[in-house]
Amino acid sequence: MDDIDRSILNVLQDNARLSYRKIAEKIGTTAATVSSRVQEMETKGIIKKYTVLLDYDKLSKVTLLLTVNADVSKIYHVTQEIQKFEEVCCVLRVTGSFDLVALVRCDGHQGARELLDNICNIEGVRNVTSQVVLETIQESLCVRV
Repeated sequence: MDDIDRSILNVLQDNARLSYRKIAEKIGTTAATVSSRVQEMETKGIIKKYTVLLDYDKLSKVTLLLTVNADVSKIYHVTQEIQKFEEVCCVLRVTGSFDLVALVRCDGHQGARELLDNICNIEGVRNVTSQVVLETIQESLCVRV
């Protein structure tokens, strides 16, 4: 990965809807170069997908951070099962006093209760704690490369 690739990625993180021509203008190269570089990064899995960042508060979603303790011998099974729930945005394996952290967005408190019950019933889950997010101060999926 060189400076051109990094520049392309940074522009795409700001606005993935820009045309290759517009990206090329911003970084000082050609649209053909941008096109081939993007295709190569997609093939390599550097670019996984293109998406949109939503305002979940305006969609009346309840956001929770879950911490999960699980049997170490069943951690892979637990992570695979947690990922199946459509409310789950992110699952991270971490160090410290718990094994996993998950960011979830549910339809109201009833949806949150149901999701918590379902996760608690996964074989290998020992304990789940939840924190309701009161306000999202800043959210971005972008990190400058």
